[in-house]
Amino acid sequence: MKSSLTVVLFIFICTVTFSQEYDVRFGKISNEELSLEACDFYPDAKAMVLNESGWISFRYNNESGFQYRLEVTRRIKIFNQAGTDVGNISISFYDPANGMGGKEKLNG
Repeated sequence: MKSSLTVVLFIFICTVTFSQEYDVRFGKISNEELSLEACDFYPDAKAMVLNESGWISFRYNNESGFQYRLEVTRRIKIFNQAGTDVGNISISFYDPANGMGGKEKLNG
């Protein structure tokens, strides 16, 4: 009885977790996005983030310990030339000289 309750609870949690609808396909641009000329809630905006999604995975390596991979995809609509800087990104990572030890490495 206890194991069947655990299985039912696990299935319920998986159903709730994976039931989010995600219909943005990167690479396919809709006519609505192309015709967008200004941000609805901030008309003076130079650019607008239309969608941002990402995923992270962890794994353990015997030589270097835990490793993670983070991938973020962002769709941006640029309204004018001044908004092109929105496409520039900066990636912050851990600096052992300013922290408590450890290391991070940026691969790509």
